[in-house]
Amino acid sequence: MPVAIAPALLSSNSFSHFATTMVATAFPARFVSDLISDINRSTPNRRVIPATGTVPNEASVAALVAHLGDDAVSVLVANAGGAYDGSPIAQADATSWLQSFDVNVLGVVRTVQALLPKLVDSGAGTILVMGSTAGRIVYENGGSYTAAKHGTAAVADVEGPCGIGA
Repeated sequence: MPVAIAPALLSSNSFSHFATTMVATAFPARFVSDLISDINRSTPNRRVIPATGTVPNEASVAALVAHLGDDAVSVLVANAGGAYDGSPIAQADATSWLQSFDVNVLGVVRTVQALLPKLVDSGAGTILVMGSTAGRIVYENGGSYTAAKHGTAAVADVEGPCGIGA
């Protein structure tokens, strides 16, 4: 059965174009419960399965893949994000820069790598990497976030149709 892996930001209308089953992921879990209720109520021919976790945690990503069992995945919406400071570089904490890069860039990489076999198995796998305008422009005191979102944009640009294998 085709499955769409998507963040909790998707509405029932956008979900209805993807697949009959969606695994809605969010961390913490409370962010996904309202979405699941809404979709299951408004689109009875669709099924939403909750999955929680955090993309910087490789075990969490592996658990998501295990949760899917033998199901192929037809759509992956990679929308990890997080801003962890608002300091100018002179006062920035390198730990927040590492955390921002880990979530915003490596989180996308981990998720795509883990789900790529299932996307290929579906015969029609689609990957949508969602970033931010901060990935194209910078703003005052947005150093770690804008740098990381530029990295997210680079992952999406570099790993376009030819980079992930068509």
